[in-house]
Amino acid sequence: MLNDRAQILLKTLVERYISDGQPVGSRALQQFSGLDVSSATIRNVMADLADAGLLAQPHTSAGRVPSVDGYRYYAEKLSDQVNLTPDDEQNIQRYFHGVSDVQEFMERTSHVLSLVSQGVGVAVTLAGPRNALEHVHFQRLAALASEAMDLARSSEDPMDTRNALTTAGFAAVGQGRYQDALDAFGECVKICQRLGPSWQLATSQLNLGAVLLHVGRPGDADAAFAAGLRIYRQLGDDVFAARGTNQRARAALAQGDVERASALAHNALAEFASHAERQGIADGLETLAAVAAARSDPGSAATLAGAAAAIRETIAASQLPDLTITSRFLREAERDADPKRWRASWQAGRSLTAADAVAYALRQTP
Repeated sequence: MLNDRAQILLKTLVERYISDGQPVGSRALQQFSGLDVSSATIRNVMADLADAGLLAQPHTSAGRVPSVDGYRYYAEKLSDQVNLTPDDEQNIQRYFHGVSDVQEFMERTSHVLSLVSQGVGVAVTLAGPRNALEHVHFQRLAALASEAMDLARSSEDPMDTRNALTTAGFAAVGQGRYQDALDAFGECVKICQRLGPSWQLATSQLNLGAVLLHVGRPGDADAAFAAGLRIYRQLGDDVFAARGTNQRARAALAQGDVERASALAHNALAEFASHAERQGIADGLETLAAVAAARSDPGSAATLAGAAAAIRETIAASQLPDLTITSRFLREAERDADPKRWRASWQAGRSLTAADAVAYALRQTP
């Protein structure tokens, strides 16, 4: 059992490493731990933690990083934020239910990591007969993109190449390099098409479509979303099929076809609601809020947007805001609306339960 000082230093080190992705030295711990002790004392405690197997030193001159046992100790005894919400637990169980294919399992693992961490989730299989988690590593996007592209060029396994390109694509999106993201996701689609219909192909189509939509190519985006949607339906994945439908609604909105967007978003929201898929419900409500904004109905737009925001606060999920076509419609509606009425409608939406918000939304659309 660690004493209080060692626990504080281990907790600080883990959290600094998660935040910065760099080995943590004694000076940083002295600055951020809040302990009134010398660097020498901290180094002695770090040595004890390393001897206990809780820290590792990647390079002789570098600071320390948490080991697998260090992460486990932090998660079980030091962190007060490790409990998943019931919705997160239900989503994780559903995402992995019935999955037997290794590649699909890894794909869904990276998706779940992204949902619960609010970052880019990357899962990579290890070569050889023994596949075991050895280390959790945090990197800045630039380094991640570079390493992913190196792996994509060197791998002889097409699915490893596809997974590396997916990582590179997300990193490019995070850096605002949208043409690089288009190239990466486009190549992912080509690789998967050569291997036949799969969950990976459908997901690659949706990734490609999201970037196409952002760069102002809604027609091409819709074609990509439709292709992914067809595969999800073939695979019997109703929730991800609804994601494809909701994305098609956003593409229709970007093309100015408000009624088609309304019908598609209505269908997607109804499907999400039938599975109690809260992230999907939030996405569907947000799309219908944008539809209401496009119809010059700021009251409904604010109510639906408020309901979506309230649901998002209850789940560990996020989306890249600069890739959300709905935000433009909502910003314009809020700008043109009476500020007091907009805030009142927003708060009214936030007070709705998910079920009431869905019922309200479905009444607004065909």
